[in-house]
Amino acid sequence: MPPMSRQAIHAVIIVTLVAVTFGGALGNGFVWDDLPVIVDNPLVKGGRGVVALLAAEDTIPGLGSTGYYRPLTYLSFYLDHLLWGGRAAGFHATNLALHAGVAVAVYRLLIAVSGGGAVPLLATLLFALNPVTVEAACFIAGGRNTLLCALFALLALLTHRRGSTGLAALCVLAAAASKEAGFLLPPLLLAHDVVLAGGRRSWRVYASQVLPLAALLGVRVALVGVGANFSGVSPGLSLAPELVLRYLAVIVVPPLHRVAYLFAPPELISLRFAGSLAGCALLALLALRCRNRLVPFGGVWFLLFLLPAVAVAVRYKLPMADRHAYLPAIGIAILLSGVLPAAAGRVWLLVPACLAALYAGLTVVAVPVWKDNGTLFSRMVRDEPRAETGYTELASHLARRGDMDGAEGVVARGESAGALSPPLARFVRLGMYCRGAERLLEEGRLDEAERLVGKALKLEPDFVPALVDAGSIAARRGDLREAIRLFDRAAAVQPDDPTPHYNLAEVYRLLGDGVAAEREMAEYLRRQKRAGN
Repeated sequence: MPPMSRQAIHAVIIVTLVAVTFGGALGNGFVWDDLPVIVDNPLVKGGRGVVALLAAEDTIPGLGSTGYYRPLTYLSFYLDHLLWGGRAAGFHATNLALHAGVAVAVYRLLIAVSGGGAVPLLATLLFALNPVTVEAACFIAGGRNTLLCALFALLALLTHRRGSTGLAALCVLAAAASKEAGFLLPPLLLAHDVVLAGGRRSWRVYASQVLPLAALLGVRVALVGVGANFSGVSPGLSLAPELVLRYLAVIVVPPLHRVAYLFAPPELISLRFAGSLAGCALLALLALRCRNRLVPFGGVWFLLFLLPAVAVAVRYKLPMADRHAYLPAIGIAILLSGVLPAAAGRVWLLVPACLAALYAGLTVVAVPVWKDNGTLFSRMVRDEPRAETGYTELASHLARRGDMDGAEGVVARGESAGALSPPLARFVRLGMYCRGAERLLEEGRLDEAERLVGKALKLEPDFVPALVDAGSIAARRGDLREAIRLFDRAAAVQPDDPTPHYNLAEVYRLLGDGVAAEREMAEYLRRQKRAGN
């Protein structure tokens, strides 16, 4: 059979197995950051035009603008919305198509650097079917940027190998416009040339890759400023060696995979830090001593794309996330393609084949975890009962659904587990009372909404969302003067919040006071502009 025909069959096998293994994701809904980033985002819906979309920062709930600039990622969300409207299945289909495309690109790269045979296919399947890839493939808002960056990074390397300088530079730019990890591609391509190709190329080749990235960085700074992701990054030196080992363990031993990971950074002078550092040094020494150059190059890929996750780990409540392992896992696939040929005889190839089957089974089980927020955050609480994120998100989800007893129970469990401090538990309760009240208000159940708002104001008399909700309830009951009093109080407590002024404008309009309504609407617009909304 001609080699190209064999490669085409292998590519079909890869795509088919990815589709079968991850196909359950098509029945999943929008979860977690999908709601503010996609479902409730007017930019994605095209309400402000494509130009506004391409000039916007990445956002996450509770923090607003992050300082990340990922125009290609947001453009993909916009195109998905044009094709599928608000149907989650369409967005998931795009993610799965991208994951399958990344897997085929990994296979093409392994064929290019290691030759034909079963090894590239098996190494690719160990990556593509690994449950550590589930978060990137099934979490639309959190994984799309990684999938796009990975695809363009692989295309950049493949075109760079063929000497297509312009096309490689374009792929590097597209990777960086999808996720900041794309800025690491020039050193990666240089490492490829030194480790695999036996020497560096002309400086013009590398300049053609760096200059578009410099231009993108300039556009980014002009549009969104320096950003929190640059100014607030901590190197996390004490945690770095341990993170390298933990990510490696999760990639290689998927039963260690979880939805949430929680651990504190060690002291710089401690046995834990010294042991992690020694472990990393030993692995690096073994990789450098390996005769097959794919092993050190795979190690370089793994470490290089792990750098961003290590750099920002200490900024977040959960220091690890499986989606951050997606790009580094490609490096492990490259490394394995250099190790597997050393196995004596074809019988040894049954080991990675069986592992790939095991990975696929674990992935089939992991995909439904991302079905909805209730399933996801319940699993997060179970996986890491010491982490606050699962409790806060699950309580918020239950409150939105109207299950206030369930939400109260979750907060109580978080307190008893030590994950929620008393001040945090109080804040969570305030939020869930208001979210529950807003849902009841939309349904016209004013008495029930008023009871929940009363509980929030009893906990914190000056809690602005509760004051706004109380004012909305008063307005719905026809008590417009009481509504004005409550909205005025909210505006006085939190002067920078534009919301009370919008509500005041609406109430004054109902009262027929056009001058006051215009004044409050102008104040709303002024404060909204100042807030960057």
